Amino acid sequence: PAMTVVEMRNPHHFSIKTVVLHTNVHPIFGDLQVLSLSDSQFFGRIPHIFGNLTKLNFLDLSFNYHLYADGSNWISQLSSLQYLYMSYVYLGKAQNLVKVLSMLPSLSNIEPVSCNLNELHADQLVRVTNVSRVQVPDLAENGLEAQIFYAFHNMTFITKIDLSHNNLNSTPFWLSSCNKIVFVFFASNAFHGSFPSAFQNLSLFTEVLLAENNFDFFPSWLGGLKGLQYLGLSGNKISHIEGSLASIMGNCYHLQSLIMSRNKIQGDALGGNIQSGCIRYDIQQLDLINNELDRFPAWLVQLVNLELLDLSENSINGLIPHTIGQLKKLNTLYLDKNNLHAFHLAS
Repeated sequence: PAMTVVEMRNPHHFSIKTVVLHTNVHPIFGDLQVLSLSDSQFFGRIPHIFGNLTKLNFLDLSFNYHLYADGSNWISQLSSLQYLYMSYVYLGKAQNLVKVLSMLPSLSNIEPVSCNLNELHADQLVRVTNVSRVQVPDLAENGLEAQIFYAFHNMTFITKIDLSHNNLNSTPFWLSSCNKIVFVFFASNAFHGSFPSAFQNLSLFTEVLLAENNFDFFPSWLGGLKGLQYLGLSGNKISHIEGSLASIMGNCYHLQSLIMSRNKIQGDALGGNIQSGCIRYDIQQLDLINNELDRFPAWLVQLVNLELLDLSENSINGLIPHTIGQLKKLNTLYLDKNNLHAFHLAS
């Protein structure tokens, strides 16, 4: 059934959840500041009448899987818009979309996840965009390739960027000048070789997710990311670690989670003892499942805050070292599918 709402004259916030809205429903609330229509089974073309909601600063049309935009001029009228969420809305025919977004003076967060942006013509993006104020662009699951990101070269205010599930094989050249960036999610792309050198000088990083790529080299400069708290590298082909994992970890002062499952790391790459004292107080989760380890890392005993340790699906031989029993905060331990033949945790 169609739904028409006419009773509320000047609401500032309006939210509809899981109701069927047809595109002949015209929002008439001129003073609306927040409009959330996510996951509402809204289908068809986005009504251009939305452009009359000129006081909107928050618009969420995400997770309406049968909704599409055949143009973007209506967005240009939303001059107060700060947050725009359009995930899983079809935008492949929304020509001049980035040009329109660049005209919005207050826009800081955009989230067009899985919107078929790859169907937009790359040349129009490159020529016209100036989306310099955006802080959080989420462009995941759009099939985008590296060259298209020249379009966003002025976005130096970025604090978080999600480009996961695209076809990237190199990082945007401008990323190294985004010195405010904290979160980077580039999982499930086509990266290979060493990690992007653009990350090297981004000292504010706290979370980096590069899982499901084809990286094979772990550079020592990662240890210079002093603020790093989460590093996700699962599902790559990492076999060579410059220096050793111990030396790199010893410099990541605040690292709490290191996820390196499903790589090709061998025992020699783990190195000896951790030299820095900081790591031993911070790391809580270490995941090295499904690698090529043949022994326990000697420095495990130094990770006194460790809560989860996963070394399953390796080739570790012999006894479980009694030093693991000294990890007083350890509450989850996975050692299955190894070649262990005794279990001894007594000191």
